[in-house]
Amino acid sequence: MSTQHPILHLSLIENLYPKFVQQLIEKITLEKLPEIYTYSAQDFIDLGFPQDKTPLLVAGLKDMARLHKELELVQQHNVSVLTMHCPEYPALLKQIDVSPLVLYCQGDIRLFENEKTIACVGARKAHRYVQDALMMLVVPMIEDDWVVVSGGAAGADTYAHQIALDHKSKTIVVVGSGLCHVYPPQNRTLFENVVYDGGLIVSCFPMNMASFPYNFPIRNRIISGLSKGCLVLQAASKSGALITAQFALEQGREVFAVPGSIFDPLSAGCHDLIQQGAKLVTCTQDILEELSYPGKVAQVQMKILADSENKKQPAEKSDDTSSSLRKRGSSNKNSSASSDLSNFDDVELSILHYTVTPVTAELLLSKVGVSLDVLQSKLFSLSLDGKICQDTIGLWKRV
Repeated sequence: MSTQHPILHLSLIENLYPKFVQQLIEKITLEKLPEIYTYSAQDFIDLGFPQDKTPLLVAGLKDMARLHKELELVQQHNVSVLTMHCPEYPALLKQIDVSPLVLYCQGDIRLFENEKTIACVGARKAHRYVQDALMMLVVPMIEDDWVVVSGGAAGADTYAHQIALDHKSKTIVVVGSGLCHVYPPQNRTLFENVVYDGGLIVSCFPMNMASFPYNFPIRNRIISGLSKGCLVLQAASKSGALITAQFALEQGREVFAVPGSIFDPLSAGCHDLIQQGAKLVTCTQDILEELSYPGKVAQVQMKILADSENKKQPAEKSDDTSSSLRKRGSSNKNSSASSDLSNFDDVELSILHYTVTPVTAELLLSKVGVSLDVLQSKLFSLSLDGKICQDTIGLWKRV
């Protein structure tokens, strides 16, 4: 018998906590673990285990039918089972205090080899602002081979996974139930697409376990444990996203928060995190400079800007249809070139980058790094070109 089956079996015994099982393995040693089936209650007591736990342990190990049923379900659902002692077990998760004994995985477990992982969490009732924030902040990371980790819930989690898939990236879904139960059920197709596209569905719960409320804090702890940093996009003052952020702090991970309107209760949790020391983020570089991964994000962000502009241009039918002119100052340029980044200087590119979401002129001034006169001139020029506009409360936003 391999050492993996006894560990799986021990994880299935109710009221045996992971820390207890880890201590048991350390005392018996991994090599001798298969011998555990011959142990009596007294043998466990002699090893120093509490007398009240030993009957539970002995009875659980005698229930071989439970183990065999679990192995059947694992095979039926094409699931890989990883214990802490498997070489494929994610290295990041081994770093946290009391790692999960067992991970059930559907998909390509080689994805665990990539440690460029970012947790993206937020409210189940998240609105369009979260989608825009993900596009601005996380897509450049995705394009630079970062993997999005989230919980597969409705709202922000779903947006994060779907945007990753839309950009041909792999993503990791950590669920709060056994893999025989799809929760939420409306995300069944999303989960199937995650696996189909080379991603992973991960659970630490036995195959047939339903999605009980107390499972989700355990799930959240794995989300943060699998990630280099945790980005909170929207969160109420009391929410699961804040629990994930707290776990991230305890695990020594970086925590990032996206600010929102002071009138939006779904941003109150993010503002609380910022007050407590989480990093306020308004651009991708705010995240990467904390994670020490400069990467190629600047180039990717410029590419996204160009793609966004291209989508706004009508398709060209012939050379004749591309003859309309655009005037910038005293120069005329072909309209097909209006989406070319060469039309903009570095200051204008920076302004376009920072106005994906509405910002104040003061914030632009601090981010762009030019004098007020230069900024005002560029804002005026870009607004004349129809690239940016000012809303009713004076915030600047890309059109």
